[in-house]
Amino acid sequence: MVRLASNSLLATLTTAMCVLLNSGSMAEQAGREKCTCDLERSGTNQNGAWVKNATACWLTEFHQSHWCDISVESLEGSQSHSALVQTLFKLDAGGSDLVRAFQTQFENFIGTTADDGKATDDFDRQTARDAVPVLLKDKQEEIGECVNAFRDASFGKGGKSVADEEKFRCSVGQESGWLRMEFRIGDDWLVYALSPKR
Repeated sequence: MVRLASNSLLATLTTAMCVLLNSGSMAEQAGREKCTCDLERSGTNQNGAWVKNATACWLTEFHQSHWCDISVESLEGSQSHSALVQTLFKLDAGGSDLVRAFQTQFENFIGTTADDGKATDDFDRQTARDAVPVLLKDKQEEIGECVNAFRDASFGKGGKSVADEEKFRCSVGQESGWLRMEFRIGDDWLVYALSPKR
């Protein structure tokens, strides 16, 4: 299931395409750090889904039920994506403005989610609303380091895993350069994935 958010940043989402990872002959590999979901993490693209033309998304990973929701924030060629990446690159990596930028992205996402009554959708939105802003503030230094690695990766340097903790993880893909921030919400993970393409 791919849930497409409907805010002003997502005007062209009707073109989003979800590619099942069972098709092993793709020219480009999905890569776990992109807008993909593969809860088995087997190293091969055999389980899950990939929104191939997404450049930013929020993923909710329900490990106990082996289910993911993918909410697309922007697609290839999106001006909102380019503007966000440029903004992140200009902000002081140690400053509160960087945290505010991610807070805005989170608020846009959480504002578009709704309890649709499906049994697989047991995401605790209120816990996320309470936990994510606190984690963003508490992990400001790690987020700054991660954004620096994201910036460096866009200029050809390798990726980096900055934080791998019980409640928060942040990394930049070694080959893709994608930024991936993960927040523990109860038993599940809420993930923000962002492409370095501008």
